[in-house]
Amino acid sequence: MMKRLIFLCWLLVLLPNVASAAPHLEAFFPYRLGGGEKAVAAGSTNPLYVSVAGGFAEAQEVVLAVDLPHGVRPVGALEDGWRTDEAGSGQRLTRVLTLAAGYDNWFDLLNLQTDQAVEGELQLIVAASGRDGASQMSLPFRVQPAQDGAARVPWRIKSVAVPVDYRGERDDRQADQVVYLRDMRLEALRSRITGKGEVDWAALDRHPFAHVAVVIANPAGSQELVRIKAELYDRATGELLPGLGSVARQPLEEQLGADALAQQEEKAARALFGLNGDPEQTLVLPLSGDTGRLPAGPVVLRLTLSGTGAEQIIETPLQLVSRRQGTAAILGGALAALVALAAFLTLRGARLFDQLGARGVITVALFGAVSFGAITVPTTLAGDLLHVLLGPFSALASGLLSGVLLYLFLLALHRLYPLPGVVSLMLLLKWLLAALVFGRLSLVGLGCVAVHAVLLELLLWAGGCSRAARRLPDWGVALACGLLDMAVTYANLEMMIFFYRLYYADWYIALYVLSNGLLYSSLGAWLGGRVGEKLVRVTGE
Repeated sequence: MMKRLIFLCWLLVLLPNVASAAPHLEAFFPYRLGGGEKAVAAGSTNPLYVSVAGGFAEAQEVVLAVDLPHGVRPVGALEDGWRTDEAGSGQRLTRVLTLAAGYDNWFDLLNLQTDQAVEGELQLIVAASGRDGASQMSLPFRVQPAQDGAARVPWRIKSVAVPVDYRGERDDRQADQVVYLRDMRLEALRSRITGKGEVDWAALDRHPFAHVAVVIANPAGSQELVRIKAELYDRATGELLPGLGSVARQPLEEQLGADALAQQEEKAARALFGLNGDPEQTLVLPLSGDTGRLPAGPVVLRLTLSGTGAEQIIETPLQLVSRRQGTAAILGGALAALVALAAFLTLRGARLFDQLGARGVITVALFGAVSFGAITVPTTLAGDLLHVLLGPFSALASGLLSGVLLYLFLLALHRLYPLPGVVSLMLLLKWLLAALVFGRLSLVGLGCVAVHAVLLELLLWAGGCSRAARRLPDWGVALACGLLDMAVTYANLEMMIFFYRLYYADWYIALYVLSNGLLYSSLGAWLGGRVGEKLVRVTGE
């Protein structure tokens, strides 16, 4: 048993040093992933894959030769080391390789093009010769007549579609040739704080702001790599616009530095795609870049496709739309409302509690708790189920509670105690209960409450409901509350879109604001006024 173990160990030690007499050769033409029929179209370009491996005891030179038949020639720039010679009626490509001791491997991909007049059965001969032996392979293939149009150009751009998703599929709800730009100010601030510079290109590459589908007609059945460059030009001035970037920008920035790279900015998105030989193929190009530098308005998307012996440029008009142009003003208004609400409660809070008395404070707390139990709890617990059943329209169903019932409670409470600050207390209490019970403690929620409270207080004061002045009729108060809640709903939606990176279609935003803002809130305010009158009669106040 011990002798067998020693013999096995001796074999394991000596096995890596066993040299192969001849280099191992592998070659495929036309090279396709998954194999396929060995046929090419006349005039097409197809890749030849060559791999040489060796297991020599010491480093050794290997001469690699590729004999091309008549009508087949290399296209494009060959790597350094290849030499082209005439051999009979065809050409011979040769290269000298140096394979290291032990196992070593070398491979290359050559683009070969067949002439238009060539047809029938042909073959390539690939040979690899070492010091102690040689390997040779014959690669037969068939040349078929090209389709109509292939004689003029091997491939061409058939159509361009934008916007599409990452799979190249259109969304019928999106308008053609309209691209929405995301607000990148929050990402830019985060990038500066984390020390990644003004723009985090790695994050932008992971989240393109649009995709372009390019349909390629390939009548010749060419198989090759094509380079796509996308640029944006101002439609009025023809000026090249900055903002687009490519996936290769981040490594370059690490090598050259952000300042050096900014001086040689290309202002283009670039990508490589492989043509698979199908008569028609769709290439999906992601557009990544700093959307904060792209101006909203009409532009021209210029696509440049270049391959082996062919290049084409196509231009498509686009409309860049920035839906977040008023976000900064809304965020500033929310901050001002939060400061105003805090100042009011600090300066006038004690006086408000004195005016309400113990009974009034208990009533406000009761209304806040009832609104939390009747509005927040059902919408939170049933929100997921409504979203499953109704999708994005679930917000319209839950708005019956958050719109009608909320304004019913607010206006009924204010009719009982027509004092400035009463509705603010109720809204704050409802928000605090939601934060404690469901963990909804966020600056966004607090900002939404502050905007709602301050604007509603101003409306009730201006309408004579919170002071000794001529009071608006119930229908006027209801309509004013509906119009006010339209602005509040839109502001809240904008803040959630900005902080949570949400995206909605314009028609959905309009429908949401009209239903949850104008319709539901007006109805709730009118019912609240009626209920408040009856409560005043019941309580005798």
